[in-house]
Amino acid sequence: MASLVFENKVKAWEKSRLEVRKYISDPQFAEQDGYFSEVEQMAFGGSFKKKELDERIMQLKPFARGIANKDPKLSGALNLFLSLCETLYGNGDFEAVARRLKLASDLLEIARDERARPSGGGNARRITEEDAARWDVLANGLWTKVRGYEKAVFDFLCVLFYVAEVRRDNPSANLRSLMLFANQISAKDAILAGEIQRFAGLADKYVKNGKMGEFRQSLRTRSTYLRLEELCRQIDLDIRKKEDERRRAEEREAKEREKTSAHRG
Repeated sequence: MASLVFENKVKAWEKSRLEVRKYISDPQFAEQDGYFSEVEQMAFGGSFKKKELDERIMQLKPFARGIANKDPKLSGALNLFLSLCETLYGNGDFEAVARRLKLASDLLEIARDERARPSGGGNARRITEEDAARWDVLANGLWTKVRGYEKAVFDFLCVLFYVAEVRRDNPSANLRSLMLFANQISAKDAILAGEIQRFAGLADKYVKNGKMGEFRQSLRTRSTYLRLEELCRQIDLDIRKKEDERRRAEEREAKEREKTSAHRG
């Protein structure tokens, strides 16, 4: 059984991870955000390799030092996070403690789905499946968050509908609009901005390279995607229902205007 000291390290790791995520999602840190996301994903992966972790730490530590004066909160949180990664990653108790303390649910879900997926298929397939895992988790959590932003919710749904094959219009313009929106809110809500950027970036990658079919195929093996697909269909039905109600209301108003004009005549 893990000691209290070990548990406190896991808690500190999660706290520093969320603190880093809050600040590193700023678009100016896009490259470092990518490295940080990779380190996050290594936490509970069955294929963890210390050499890969060391490489990412070597890329992130100079960045943390370089922004110490400009952004001390991000610098301090990132340094602590990286130090704890070196201590915790590869330890057999790490995942068990995180689950018991209900920490890092997003990373644990990705790790669970990765282990459930059959191996093989080459490096390109593995990358597509990992991208699908990240997109699926992001898409599943974003709907409730973007509903309050009229400026983003339409574009988000257009991308979601396209990937779930509910509507087939190419969403390139919606993806650009989502990226712009994320940039605009990054100072106010860096975490949401980062999630939108990663969601849009993963979708855009497969929209542009013509591999959306393979991306969808990877998504179809996931239980969360099935829920998303059903959500898309329900939202689509609701939208169509509202469109029909609006059209009927406009037709009624037009008829009333015609009657009024006829009486006046």
